[in-house]
Amino acid sequence: MSKCYYDGEQSRCNASIVMGEYTHNDGGIYYIHSVFLRQMSLYIVLSSAILRAFPHNILGCTTRSAGFLPAQCRTKVALAERQQTMLKKSFAIVITLLSFVVVGVTIAQAQGTQPPGPTYVGSDKCAACHSADHESWSASLHTKMILDPAKDPKAILADFDKMSSVISDTKLLYKKADVVLTVGWRYRQRYILADPKTGRLVLGAGQWNIAGQGPAASDAIWQPAAAGEDWLKECAGCHTTGFDLEKANKFTAANYKAGKGMPFVELGIGCEACHGPGSEHVVPGKSTKDNIPVNKSEALDAQICGQCHTRGTSRDDKGVTHQYPLGYTPGGDLRMANWMPVQPAGQETDPNWWVDGHAKMHRQQYLEWQPSGHAAALDTLKKQSGQDSCVVCHSADAFLASQDKTAQPVKLADAKFSITCRACHSPHTTSTQKFDELLRNESYAECTACHNATSGGSRPIKAGDAVHESMQEMYEGKGAVGVEDKASPHFTAKDGQPICVSCHMPGTAQSADTGDIATHDWKIVMPGKAEKGEPSACGACHINDKASAPQFSADALQTTIDSRQKETINELAALDARLKALSEKNAAWIDAKTQVPADAAPDSFKAAFTNISFVKADGSRGFHNYLYTKAILAKADSDLRTLDQPTATPTPVPPTPEPPTPVPTLTPLPTAIPTAVLVQAASGTNWLVWLGLATIVIVVLVAVATRRPKAS
Repeated sequence: MSKCYYDGEQSRCNASIVMGEYTHNDGGIYYIHSVFLRQMSLYIVLSSAILRAFPHNILGCTTRSAGFLPAQCRTKVALAERQQTMLKKSFAIVITLLSFVVVGVTIAQAQGTQPPGPTYVGSDKCAACHSADHESWSASLHTKMILDPAKDPKAILADFDKMSSVISDTKLLYKKADVVLTVGWRYRQRYILADPKTGRLVLGAGQWNIAGQGPAASDAIWQPAAAGEDWLKECAGCHTTGFDLEKANKFTAANYKAGKGMPFVELGIGCEACHGPGSEHVVPGKSTKDNIPVNKSEALDAQICGQCHTRGTSRDDKGVTHQYPLGYTPGGDLRMANWMPVQPAGQETDPNWWVDGHAKMHRQQYLEWQPSGHAAALDTLKKQSGQDSCVVCHSADAFLASQDKTAQPVKLADAKFSITCRACHSPHTTSTQKFDELLRNESYAECTACHNATSGGSRPIKAGDAVHESMQEMYEGKGAVGVEDKASPHFTAKDGQPICVSCHMPGTAQSADTGDIATHDWKIVMPGKAEKGEPSACGACHINDKASAPQFSADALQTTIDSRQKETINELAALDARLKALSEKNAAWIDAKTQVPADAAPDSFKAAFTNISFVKADGSRGFHNYLYTKAILAKADSDLRTLDQPTATPTPVPPTPEPPTPVPTLTPLPTAIPTAVLVQAASGTNWLVWLGLATIVIVVLVAVATRRPKAS
């Protein structure tokens, strides 16, 4: 058998070898090795016996007798040997064919004799022991995915009096009383009807856009939507719990109304949609964390959310395609299920993805998350030989344990999951935010729980520290060494201010309107690089006539972003080079093991090191808070100037040498120097020389004139 799957990067197809391996089929696991070998051995023994029984005496000619054969027997023996060779080949072919039959029969026998696995029992069974979780789940949007208006009269949100304004084909119009089930509650709502020809449950024409969703919300109106899609075939696998495709293929609207042969255990996303079938877990006195497919800690696996928050196709054994994974049970490996997710084509014509890889349609959150830094956070830390203190922000199980006062800290070696969906979302917690009951906390608090450098302010940054994840401090304009606080103009600490998700998770995908589903890859959609029609990080506020913020063109915004980031990059590079030069010149200033300033380093060196690290760790290259970034880098520059321009006495610069003075030709000195000669000497090129000579002459003359005669 071969099976195609998606490994998170590309589609792959593997052949499964049945002999000696476990074979997965419809959730059951069967070991066929021993049965296969036993039956193959039987066929080999039988075939050998038949060959040995081949007649060795042909018309009195013994083929195995010693010595030579009589001449009259040779022809007959040769013919018999050829027949025996052909018979052996025939047996080899027969045995090969029989081996395939044996494999098929063995699998069928194994399936038939395998004890039945756990079955779905419904969420109400969970309430007896998990009442608090059941209560919070009951208030979540998961329970409202599919509603029965016969049981809940408030389930239908649309105004059917306005329907004809959108659906012009009168054959497609239907009444509120015709609705069998509703689909959706948050962004839009569609309606399931009984097909008048087939009796199947199908989607009716049009959709009702619910008020107040998305930046370009079209409030409380009907929009066109295709009619006739078979709900059970295309959608029900993710809209219900305990879905059974075999039953669904025979199911009709009449069956549903009669409550007969239901192809699911319950409508909506129930407990077992995430935790797996719970029949063994609900047995009185036998409930343990090991007899439910997905227990509390295992529920952190992103694949559980990914089974429905994804887009792709499955093909059943009849070749029919479905838009939900077949063969996946919570706790299994979605990559090995019968599932082919859509992948970005990098073309504007792609109906599911923007060219830059952001989702264009709803339910693609898992596919966006897969290549993100959050998905790789734990593996990245392990490859870097990280410390146990770091794992809290690199693993969902470690992070959630840190939030639970009764839980033991999770060490890096024990962490199982990266930053998965459940790190930020919980199906058992209601949020403070409108329209998003599944967030654990207000979204700014969600992000800054890890993307901060001071452990929430409990560990202030000191000169000499290597700074990590300083996004919150940079945005709020605080924490740098020796720099006055200055918050970003975007940060106002008021409701409605731009926060992390405003720019890193803009609405790029469409459910009712383009932009009502946030991207989940956290990459910035630059205003000047966004595809036509693609919402950008700046667009909701600065390229939106309905917004109160200053308005700019996309190109003007992109120019500002590019110039500021380039300026920051260049300044950081220059400061880094100076810091490195000082480190190399003064080896004692840097701790060789930790690569941070040693105690012997000057305070100005420590401060510059930390402030440069602060800007790097923020990662926005100045854009989270441009003015504060400029102030931090200016302070680092000032600190480094005191070190790379020392105050010691400079080495004196020697004067420029004068050209040599020419030596004059001397003439015999007269007894008296005429005044004209003195004047001429004084006006010469070097009158000091002449003055010196004149002085010597005068001294000699005076000495001669005053000399006393010798006594006789």
